[in-house]
Amino acid sequence: MIFRILDSREVSEEQLSLWLSEMEPEKREKTAAMVGEAKPARVCADHLARTMVKVVSGAKEVRFACDRLGKPYAVDLPLQFNLSHSGPYALCAVSAHPVGADIQVLRPVKDALIRRVCSPEELAYLCAQADRSLQTARFIQLWTVKEALLKCDGTGIRRELRTVNTVTDGNLSVPGYGLYTRLCENYAFSVIYEE
Repeated sequence: MIFRILDSREVSEEQLSLWLSEMEPEKREKTAAMVGEAKPARVCADHLARTMVKVVSGAKEVRFACDRLGKPYAVDLPLQFNLSHSGPYALCAVSAHPVGADIQVLRPVKDALIRRVCSPEELAYLCAQADRSLQTARFIQLWTVKEALLKCDGTGIRRELRTVNTVTDGNLSVPGYGLYTRLCENYAFSVIYEE
């Protein structure tokens, strides 16, 4: 499993335009209509996937499609990949096995959301941190683990999120999967993969 993060603010407009032109027509059209930070981050995510899948597979060209639940895949290649973008950041993970990735910019979170999506173990994990700003950052990181897990298993956010527990013995953990997660200054990200 490999992953890469790209900050779209470090990419020139000319490069973004070139990468946009390389997308499949339908995705290119949807992306071109976007506004704000989401557009360059989505272009960067697609570029990361395209580049990483080519490097890992040795393929000269790659085509992407989505399954019936919306999970992207590389057509006619035995690799799995997953994308995420938030704010100016794009994340892509590539593996020979199922993989899920999520990145989220740190931002304020309402207590009601935390109570709605966290398991009892996750709530205890968050409450163990007295500092409110660090508690919020830990929730964002926990969220990235939860979303990456759901993306890895191919279901996405289609079930009661409190039933998806990402804390074991007071630590972020997903038994049966590999997990790489980091809380950075401006964002948190997680990659989950079948080993």
